[in-house]
This record gives sequence, structure tokens and C-alpha cells, in this order.
Amino acid sequence: MPTPQISIEETPEPAVCKDTDWWCQGFVFGVNNPNSEPGPPAPLDQPFLDAYYAGAAAGRQARANYEAGQDQGGGSPDDGPAIGPDRGGESYDKLEREYQEAWAEFLLHRHQPHTENEEYKEEELPEPLPLSIPAD
Repeated sequence: MPTPQISIEETPEPAVCKDTDWWCQGFVFGVNNPNSEPGPPAPLDQPFLDAYYAGAAAGRQARANYEAGQDQGGGSPDDGPAIGPDRGGESYDKLEREYQEAWAEFLLHRHQPHTENEEYKEEELPEPLPLSIPAD
């Protein structure tokens, strides 16, 4: 039996990275590190580096605006966008507990021992009739 051959193909071209990708990276850095100055994340061409720094500045500004709203008593997570009014129903904790109980029952279920019913009698089937096949 011949051995299967495996071939790995590489493309010499790197993945295309746009200036908007570097702006997003800078924005994430600025939001997560509002008090630090970003350094170059990699050796980048000037347009990409400018986009990264602009994103970092926008991220720092967004974080400052959020914290200013928190200091003024606004911006609670409950004040954020919502899907719609609460329709009521069962609480998540209750549903999760019921699910966990049902799952545990499924995993740990043991059948009750089978016992014979004394009153049940199986009907006896009649004897089959002999069958004769004529030989040719």
C-alpha cells in the first residue's frame, strides 16, 4: 500500500492589512491604556503609523468621555441600550438549576429493577403445522 503524500503550500504574499485595521488596533490600545503613550506596535509605514496613533488618541478620548459620564452619575450599564422591555417569565437562575437537575438525572439515571408480574401469563402459541414440500 503506498504511503499518502502530504504537501503544504504557502503563499509568499502576506495578508493584506489596511490603515483601518491599524486604527482599530490603536483605538483598543487607547481605551485599555488611557494614561500611556502608544509606541509603534511594529515597524510600519508612515500612513499605517499615523492611523495607529489616531486610533489611540480616539480611544483615549472615548475612555475619558465614558469616565466623565461615570463621575457625573450617569453611564450606568443599566442605562445602556437594551433589546426591549422585560417580558417577565422565569428567572435565568431557576431555568439553569432545572437544566442542571435534568442533566444530572439523565447522567445518573438508574432503572428500577424489573420484577415479574405474577398475574401476567403469556399466552401459549399453538404448535406450527408440519409443512411438506414435494420433491421434484
